Amino acid sequence: MCMLHVMQAASHPLAAPPGGAAGPSGVMDVTAVFAESDDEDDHPAARLPTFQVNHTFLEDNAQTHTSAMSAFGDVFDNARESKARSLRISSASRPSRRGKSARCLQSVLVLSDDGRGMSEREVREGLMSIGYTRKTDLSSGRHYGFGAKTALPRLADYALVFTRDRSGRRTVGLLSSSFSRAIDADQLRLPLCTWEAGRDALLTGASEEAPLRTRQREASLQMLLEECEGLPYLSEAELLAEFASPGWSQSGGTGTRIVLWGVRKDLEFAAVARRLKGDIVVRGSPGAKPPLSHQRSLRAYAEVLYLRLSGQGVEPTMEIVIDGRRVEPRDWSTYLEGGMRRTVALPRPSAEDVQRQFGEEADRQDRPSGGAALECSRSAAASLTLGYARSFEEVVQVLSAASSGESAIAGEKRLLAAEETGIFFYHKGRMTRALVKLKQQARVSGATHTAAYRLTTLGVGITGFVQENYLVQHHTKSEYSPSVGTIELLHQLLEAANRKLLSFIKPRVVQKYCALTGVAFDKIKPSACIGFSQGL
Repeated sequence: MCMLHVMQAASHPLAAPPGGAAGPSGVMDVTAVFAESDDEDDHPAARLPTFQVNHTFLEDNAQTHTSAMSAFGDVFDNARESKARSLRISSASRPSRRGKSARCLQSVLVLSDDGRGMSEREVREGLMSIGYTRKTDLSSGRHYGFGAKTALPRLADYALVFTRDRSGRRTVGLLSSSFSRAIDADQLRLPLCTWEAGRDALLTGASEEAPLRTRQREASLQMLLEECEGLPYLSEAELLAEFASPGWSQSGGTGTRIVLWGVRKDLEFAAVARRLKGDIVVRGSPGAKPPLSHQRSLRAYAEVLYLRLSGQGVEPTMEIVIDGRRVEPRDWSTYLEGGMRRTVALPRPSAEDVQRQFGEEADRQDRPSGGAALECSRSAAASLTLGYARSFEEVVQVLSAASSGESAIAGEKRLLAAEETGIFFYHKGRMTRALVKLKQQARVSGATHTAAYRLTTLGVGITGFVQENYLVQHHTKSEYSPSVGTIELLHQLLEAANRKLLSFIKPRVVQKYCALTGVAFDKIKPSACIGFSQGL
């Protein structure tokens, strides 16, 4: 996971007096200690100005995720990468303990995983720093160390992270631009504190895995409890009690929990509306086109986020539970109607084209990323699976039935065209794009088409998925990289998929339609046969 560096964007002197930074009255200035760098004071580099981060950085960069679903997906990926077997999401109303809203109930979202957890150093580098990353798999996007620093602020104004690693130490860190604004900081200031394993005492001293100074942890705890608006915890004891509350894998087990409040207004969940128990939905904009289910519903999004093919032994490694209800991943082995399902290999790209996506990184074989680019080019492969989400007979029946206005059959036709037509793209088992209409399927015009034309020319009702392992993802993982090299490879992949779609329609779909309806094969419009060449 990733959040923003607290201590190094400092405008305060790097070397504080031995007894701690002092204010005008001689009393320790908590804000100054809180903002200190923890570099060694006698190191020459400690005299250099530090990189500064405006306190609005988090909320400004949250716009990277245009969709709340892609932000959730980033958080899910972090849990999965930490080897979590379970991620649980719950919503509740909790009293606000501090600030203007004190004693008022507020809606919170809680995300808990049973992964490896993080040390203080990992929280600081991953969640509270810019640019730190240990990821070398460039095909999942160039890693800039921004991940959750853009995802969590897209979901809420405040994200309080509780984590425990295998050492047993417990660490709490806050990610929030609103906090820095509330304490009148011109730079981003984020509390981070760690407790000893086995006892409720703040960790003292610094080490490789716990690099902060004792006084930085003390200042962080003090400012968190005294200055954080809406904090759902009244004391240090209540913070620590979170580690013993339901949802952790076991007493003393590892894992990470994120408590969100000040949740974005476009999100609705059970704590706001009981009818949404078991789901989180995104409110649509007035007058906008109704979103697809995976764009509106977190449950629907989670169902298709990770590839499942039970028939081939491909299973998501992590279960997702929302308000106590397990998300059942879509099993493509059974989702596609068996009689029409077909899988075919797509042409392999050249190694040179694959490596060209990575630019200079591909030439640096002395770096892990360079080796990863070379390996990606050597193993590049893709396949396409096509079929129908319902029986072909039902598809023909729905498209052939007369309908008007808001009738039930009209609704079925819209569902078939919107939710059951198009291709899902999975990169190494993780969804990148959903329900992409291939070129043939995108030829829909304003004209009224016959059922035969929709079925045997446009491919309405045909859905499926592409598996690929070489295209570079955008860092949000909700799209592919906009680099020229990736765009060209994606275009090649889409063209190849469209050719296979055409060869799936003829002869399979055309012959099936003719056999079912009694229409003679030579009566199908010639336009339905344009572009058919290879058999699938």
